[in-house]
Amino acid sequence: YFEKDLEICREIQDVGGQVKMYSFIAECNLHREEFEQSLSMYEKSFEIASSLNDRLFAARGYLIVSALHRSEVRVREMGQLLTDHYEEAIGIFPAFFDEVFAAAENSGIMKDKEWEAIARLYEKHGMSSAK
Repeated sequence: YFEKDLEICREIQDVGGQVKMYSFIAECNLHREEFEQSLSMYEKSFEIASSLNDRLFAARGYLIVSALHRSEVRVREMGQLLTDHYEEAIGIFPAFFDEVFAAAENSGIMKDKEWEAIARLYEKHGMSSAK
């Protein structure tokens, strides 16, 4: 249904709807462990998002998939956006970063160079990356 909704959003030029549909499709891809497709959908969502909240959610999803798939493409960029807008992100909902941190910890990439921004966020959020 999300793909049909995306098609409708394109037809009526509803960019905000397209952003959300790309993110919803990415989440479905993630649950099917279709990591490359999920990254692609989150990237499309991020690229066309105009509101900060939409960009933050796309970056969050992108980082979760990147951690699970052990990808480093655009990790610094997405991590920097979340670092720059930390207060706004946790203002959306307090557990905004929990899934990002869990995915990064579980995959063992928190100490990788590309993930430095996320490790700093982790510490700022009151957690310790030393496990």
